[in-house]
Amino acid sequence: MAKLNYEKLSERLQFTTDNRKYGKVFMPNDLFARLSKEKALTKKNKERKSTHVDVAYTYLYLVSWFYRNAKYGELSDSLTDTGAFKEVIGFSPKSKEIDYIIKKNGVLDQMGLTKTLPFKEAPILAGFDEDILQFIYADSLKTKTWSNRKVFKYPIFCLEDDDEHGLGTFFGYIDNTHHVDFRVFMQCITNKNLGTSAFYIYSFLKHKCDVAGGNIEIGLSKISEQTGITEKKRDKALDYLKRHNLIKCIPAPFVVGAEEGEGANIYICNGVESYIEEEKKYSKRQLIKAKDVKEKKVI
Repeated sequence: MAKLNYEKLSERLQFTTDNRKYGKVFMPNDLFARLSKEKALTKKNKERKSTHVDVAYTYLYLVSWFYRNAKYGELSDSLTDTGAFKEVIGFSPKSKEIDYIIKKNGVLDQMGLTKTLPFKEAPILAGFDEDILQFIYADSLKTKTWSNRKVFKYPIFCLEDDDEHGLGTFFGYIDNTHHVDFRVFMQCITNKNLGTSAFYIYSFLKHKCDVAGGNIEIGLSKISEQTGITEKKRDKALDYLKRHNLIKCIPAPFVVGAEEGEGANIYICNGVESYIEEEKKYSKRQLIKAKDVKEKKVI
């Protein structure tokens, strides 16, 4: 699915390995539940034979990162339009497949996760004033004007919150959120084996591991249930995340002929430093006969 390699995408986004330059993006933990319950993203039909929850999440992450780091001011107009965003997450710029998600009044707008605003309101510079994040917007450039047809996505949860605070995750209200390194996003999106489904599953497991304090024991059915992703996408994503060492899995043994299983797999999310380009082998489930388990318990 990946269209651009790491070097090409880094150049296009003007992203360097000095990650300290970029502000972190925190995503709400309830996104997984909200996206997985949205029928427009999970219901299959004649045109779509798979779910698009992973695409929606990845797109939300990307537009949040663009806004937080004021990328609209660094990149040329041609790299901040809808087609460019499609290409960054692995789709052809001319593809219509995900337009229903990202267009004005599309699924994400209808869910209250994004707004489609005139480009003159896009941030072109981000900085701090007395430790408070501030933005300068495109309409401050009096020498340049944009067509009223040019728009951008405003990530609501990043800038707006409930009535208690009135502000979002960009301003420090990060309870019940998770953070995924942008370099993990880059590796997933540019690796032909990974893509949006792997990034989505990694982010889900990262959130679970953070809440649990390091690792999470969870069954495959629970992963599908709580993410809304199909079994096929889930299994492929987990397989390649292990192969490229972005996650570690301690598999639960599968007891053949037993009425009950022997627990669920344990997952640990590795940092981007652990990522390997070449695929590696990993430990898979050990098959144990039920009678052998009973004999061990007797002994």
